Amino acid sequence: MSPLIWAVEKGALESATAILDDLLTIRADRERYYYGMGSLFTRHPDIVSTLCEKAPSLLPALFDGLIWRSKNVKNGARRTNYYIASFLSDEEGQLTDSLLDLIKHGDPTIICHPTAFFQADLLWTRLCCVPWAMTKLWFCITLLVYIVAEQQAFLPRDPLSSDKFSVILCRAFLYTFSLGQLFAKHGCQTYRAIRQKQMMRFCGCLPVPKYMLQTRQEVVEVVLLLFLACLFCCEPVLHCLAVSNDLLTNCCEFGEWQCNLMHTYNRVAAFPLLLYFVLACELVNLNVHLSVFSVICSCLMSEFVMYVAALVFFTAAFASAIACSPHSLGTQSVQMKDFFSWPMAFESLLSMAFSAYGGNKYEEIADEPLLKWLVMGFAACWHVYLMNLMVAQLCQRYNELFLHARGNARLTRGINIYETAMPLISKRRWTAFLTSLHLEEACEFDQGENGPCGAVPTTEEPYEYLQHPQVSLDRVQRYGGLARPELPWPSLDEAVDDSDIGKLTQLTRTKFEEMDRIMMDMAIKLQVRHPGTSSSGAYFSTMNASQQCDESKIADDRDGGALKDTVSSELEEEFTEESETLKATPCDVIPSSNRN
Repeated sequence: MSPLIWAVEKGALESATAILDDLLTIRADRERYYYGMGSLFTRHPDIVSTLCEKAPSLLPALFDGLIWRSKNVKNGARRTNYYIASFLSDEEGQLTDSLLDLIKHGDPTIICHPTAFFQADLLWTRLCCVPWAMTKLWFCITLLVYIVAEQQAFLPRDPLSSDKFSVILCRAFLYTFSLGQLFAKHGCQTYRAIRQKQMMRFCGCLPVPKYMLQTRQEVVEVVLLLFLACLFCCEPVLHCLAVSNDLLTNCCEFGEWQCNLMHTYNRVAAFPLLLYFVLACELVNLNVHLSVFSVICSCLMSEFVMYVAALVFFTAAFASAIACSPHSLGTQSVQMKDFFSWPMAFESLLSMAFSAYGGNKYEEIADEPLLKWLVMGFAACWHVYLMNLMVAQLCQRYNELFLHARGNARLTRGINIYETAMPLISKRRWTAFLTSLHLEEACEFDQGENGPCGAVPTTEEPYEYLQHPQVSLDRVQRYGGLARPELPWPSLDEAVDDSDIGKLTQLTRTKFEEMDRIMMDMAIKLQVRHPGTSSSGAYFSTMNASQQCDESKIADDRDGGALKDTVSSELEEEFTEESETLKATPCDVIPSSNRN
């Protein structure tokens, strides 16, 4: 077990952070760069998954170590390298599950880390955007075909007109490619879920496959499938074939049953149109800002539904009370026309709640006191109390959601990448994508300085790094000498001292060594000193001896001065006591016990 995994499992997070910082520190000597990113992911390919499960607080330290930012700004941009080679692909060249594990973790804060969203944006913009958009474009095409096939404006008024064939063709297209595609997709997934026993109970009673309730798209597609199946069963063209040999879109003249079936078909056809629009609105995920707005709307929908339920409750309560009230005026009164029964009262109160009730009718309500007070009570409950409460709660909920809305939008984009787009990417295209990144080549730091390989270079705004200041600029530890990989990294404080004292000390040492070498060469040539001896040692020993003598003299002088001070203080105390004794009176000298 590696020290990193041991520290993570034992909960020693500070030690694990120190290990990650040490591994992901970029170091350089005169010959090469040292960077532990490749070794870390080679030894622990599931490091992201492990940290997501056991130590999520270490994920920022891991991702910070994959960023290098230049301290120089050129042409209004700052160069930045993201070392995501091992984070993006494994040793076999396949897409890793690191980003997928991060998405499944579901933290909207960590997914907004520069390293995470750079890789997600890289996959999205250069690989997954077009394939994902093509899957949603199909719903847009079927939406247009459905509008042509079902809206009354496109239907021919004459059932015998030749334009009816365009409508019949559009409906055949919908039933074949839209209904058929949905039936094949969900039929296979339902069969697979039943075989694998991946079922759950909807509303506690109806068993349904789990996949149907995982995402909004799956739910909408299942409901759309049911509505299209109902439309196919009620298709007027098929039922008209039973009474006529011609292809007709309207056969009301053949009987009342066919006419009622036609009206039922037209009413049911309104709901699939709304569902097609819901599926087509998934295209907002192409843009992050639109996706953020969509996330906020989706999260606030539950609050809105709750207040609609409260409105229905109050409306039903007041409608019941109004329907039970006596009708004192005639049949032409507003109470008889709008509030006679519970359904009529319910509809009228809902119109008041949505400001759709006629303004001149309020004057007629004032003629009946009981009805007037009940309507005023309903208006006070909804317009004064519940509406203001709803606005306050929506504002508070919005403030909470806005902090993580961008993170949730990026989580949605990540799900679209892995679940929808990546299965459509061929192996050849993925290989070409990796080749275009040049991950095996040395990535340049500043101009003329080639750094470690495995990075994807980019540029950012000059002050964008202030949004994530944990990563320092040009975080490379450089050593002027040659480092040995099997030994600890040399201490930079001892190796490099740029202070004035350090420079003076280094210059003095260099000059003395040069003078010592010259004197030794002269002494050897004159045969005054043996080649094995060294004058510098004697010189420095003499200097040390003289320094020790000086220090001993100073210490002796200091001790002598201290002794003199002690003797003088004692003499002063004795003289003070004698003087006090001489000045004292006889009464003061004689003890109090002997005075009597």
